[in-house]
Amino acid sequence: MKYYFFILLFISSSQIMAQEKLGWMEMEVFMMTTGLSQGETVRYKMEALGIVWRAENTSPPSGYEFSNNHSVAYYPILTQSETGNTNFNNLSTIWGYNWMQPFITYNQSYDSIAHGLYKVSTSLSEQYFYLDYRDDRYNGSNIYRLAPGGLDIWILYNKNLDRFMYRKQGIQNPDPQYWIQVQKGDYIGLWTIKEVSNPTTGNFPDFWSNCLSVSNDGNNHPRLIWGPYPDDNFFVQYYKIYKKKGSSTFTVTHTTSDFYWVDTSEIMVFGPPQSNEGICYYKISAVGVQRGTSVETGVTNTVDTRVQGSNQEKLSSDTWESKSKKFALSQNYPNPFNPSTKIEYSIAENSFVSLKVYDILGNEVAELVNEYKSMGEYQIEFNAAEIPSGIYLYTLVSGNYISTKKLILLK
Repeated sequence: MKYYFFILLFISSSQIMAQEKLGWMEMEVFMMTTGLSQGETVRYKMEALGIVWRAENTSPPSGYEFSNNHSVAYYPILTQSETGNTNFNNLSTIWGYNWMQPFITYNQSYDSIAHGLYKVSTSLSEQYFYLDYRDDRYNGSNIYRLAPGGLDIWILYNKNLDRFMYRKQGIQNPDPQYWIQVQKGDYIGLWTIKEVSNPTTGNFPDFWSNCLSVSNDGNNHPRLIWGPYPDDNFFVQYYKIYKKKGSSTFTVTHTTSDFYWVDTSEIMVFGPPQSNEGICYYKISAVGVQRGTSVETGVTNTVDTRVQGSNQEKLSSDTWESKSKKFALSQNYPNPFNPSTKIEYSIAENSFVSLKVYDILGNEVAELVNEYKSMGEYQIEFNAAEIPSGIYLYTLVSGNYISTKKLILLK
């Protein structure tokens, strides 16, 4: 017997009291599934690539700010073997199907997403796609509220077809003829789903220096995604894509009027180092007209990925060992800081990781990491906007490894 159910992922709401204040408006992402057997477990995951922005917690919001608590939304769902209904703690019905509000702690702290670029995946399959929410018109504009389906979007995973699909507005029928199918690795913007004009990004702080991400296009080619240049007074004619391999210099490899591009000349490498591989680096500039003058902007952040091929800077086994197979906790930077700082750490094996911040009396003031992680390198931002100036300690615990360092907050 087949069952059809869904889950809501919430983007930002000022009506809830969370550990981190969320944004002003609320968007619901209906994550739906069809073709399941009774008792089958489903997990949906939305994981950000790069920086995420959230609306400031005012009504209406005065702007946007960086967020470090909206990088992953991860939801397990279990169908009840007796009835096939979804086994939620908080039940309601809509169109005759169950839905849930994803509370994750007793004090109603939401596992939510915000304005970022997300990889959407499910535990049922290796299918995935990229969903871009980086449009600053979402708050303070009626563009999305007046679009078909309002602020909500519907995403369906069809297990029988092994395919993600989407709709701009809801429907009870999971028949594929009513949905737009998504290929593995596709890039979909919120504005594409809602059929509105291209996004704007000028209200996201430091967007251009944080916007570029590299992803797998589904065929192991690097896909670059950056978004529109954040200046309404700058008329973009095209974007320049700069590329270099290993120790060579950056050269322009392509131009495009889109804000995404797939490098079909490269094949990405994953896992342990191979005998014939190297690293590709990319960055983007915009070329256009500003006040009647032709201008090329500064470049975005630089991203890199491992690729196949010879005549490149090799990623040696020693590099792999030193970077990815050791426990380490780095000194935060900047330090002193106000109000945010970055902490880098690496773990040598798959293990449960805890990273916490304490005051000098030993009282816990922040929990930055408390989850199972795979071997590798990580970076997290600590925002201390709501604690007083002073000296604090941060401690990393992973298996038998424990390390503590000092950070200084000066306001």
